[in-house]
Amino acid sequence: MKHAIFVCLLFGILACPGFSQSSVDGKNYGDSKNENLRNCFAGLGACDLSALRSHQAKQIVDMRHDQNLWKCLDGYGECDHNPLTESEAKEVASEQHRRNFLACETIVGICDKSLLTVSEAERVARIDHERNLLHCITGFGECDHSLLNPSEVTEVAEFEGQRNLLSCQTGQGLCNRQSLSSTEAREVSRCRTSKKYPGLQNGKWLL
Repeated sequence: MKHAIFVCLLFGILACPGFSQSSVDGKNYGDSKNENLRNCFAGLGACDLSALRSHQAKQIVDMRHDQNLWKCLDGYGECDHNPLTESEAKEVASEQHRRNFLACETIVGICDKSLLTVSEAERVARIDHERNLLHCITGFGECDHSLLNPSEVTEVAEFEGQRNLLSCQTGQGLCNRQSLSSTEAREVSRCRTSKKYPGLQNGKWLL
């Protein structure tokens, strides 16, 4: 059931003669029956379905059923599975599974990996591994080194060394001088000195 169908249903209800809020003489516009009908239609206030005409009551029930079905399908709002037909329940279950799979892939929303199929779990595991590797390489996000394979450990160590050297040279970010090689340490010292004394380069003052 698509949202467009539900919208069409609403327009159909509004257009049907039973929903007219004016009688022949125009004097029953605001009577209790019409007020009850409005309450049932809007879902506001007290609604007495028994006071409606049979076709009106059926339209209200159908509308509420479609509203609940739409909530079940899009995942927003409270979903009551009890009134769903067998085919609707299967459709809702399929949509819920799709949403869970998407949440596991994107880490947006609640992910229950126990609900994934074998192939889906394998795909999510690959995405998780690639995401972790990207975090380790870029320095953005949480990096779990224990998930890296030997070649990735070497690759990540090179990028971390480059980032650390840049931080030490620029003075921006965390700098671990102990991890610098002797050549890098001398280079950092020269950079720091030239920044502090712009006229001094390679130990000589520029005139």
